[in-house]
Amino acid sequence: MASPVESAIGSSGGAQYAFDTVQGLWNAVFNAPNYWSVDNNGNFTYLFETPEYKEAMLFAIDLNKSGLYHPQSLSYNVNTGRTDFRGRRMIFREDGLQNQGGAYWGGTNAPPMDPPSRITMVPPFAADSSKKVVYYYGRPNFGMALVKKADDAKIREMLRLLNYFASPFGSVEHQLLRYGVEGVDFNFDDLGNPQHTEQGRAEILAWGSLTSSTGTGGGGEVYYSPQESSYVPVLQGYERMLNAVGIEDPSIGTFSSTFAARGTVLLDEVGGGAQDIIAGRRSLNEWESVVDAWRRGVLPAPER
Repeated sequence: MASPVESAIGSSGGAQYAFDTVQGLWNAVFNAPNYWSVDNNGNFTYLFETPEYKEAMLFAIDLNKSGLYHPQSLSYNVNTGRTDFRGRRMIFREDGLQNQGGAYWGGTNAPPMDPPSRITMVPPFAADSSKKVVYYYGRPNFGMALVKKADDAKIREMLRLLNYFASPFGSVEHQLLRYGVEGVDFNFDDLGNPQHTEQGRAEILAWGSLTSSTGTGGGGEVYYSPQESSYVPVLQGYERMLNAVGIEDPSIGTFSSTFAARGTVLLDEVGGGAQDIIAGRRSLNEWESVVDAWRRGVLPAPER
């Protein structure tokens, strides 16, 4: 039977989330910039410096005070948050659109429950009629694989391993990485689709993101679900909807030496400050000093 719903909203802990005010939910609802905004003179302003971000933070404070966030939101990571969302411990959660094992979006059942779960995307919306409905496009790449300096034979060996992790959809290598061993981790259904066994769900899906298109490789983004035939057209419909209101981060293609050297530490401090304030661990009156400390850091505008 279904698990009891424990809250309306589930988030993930960390400065990069801060109760969904950083990666594109409440900040987008209140029209804060997609990380950076730039004026006609080429001057950049960062997300945390804007009044729109403070509006989003105030909204998240109200939600949290009202008990609408899951009490474990500060400790959830992406995987544990997804697990509890699938287990119906919350009814709303911000996440990426990419295929999470064909069992997350698109109305698929994830995992099989009684009655079945029907998961769907909430269309983008704005705080009120004075705001635009926008969707924040993400980064062009999620990360990179680096190989340390070594002799030629070792470099070639590592490149072969990376090629294996990047095996394209439909290949034998991709099947093994994504679904495991036939008869142990998965079996083919009557239509030839791989379906995980209980062991496969426990052992393969736990690390499957390593081989997804947003992990080490995966051969590019492919929408596919062996559980639901409507998955692909549903996801394509979502993409058309989001593309109509999508906005880019204008700093894409620029470079900041300060950000490259100290950006993560500086953003952890300001994002962590926002998270603490929303959680009630620090006073809202401290926000301006948190932003001022970040400016003293300081992240200069990206250089073209």
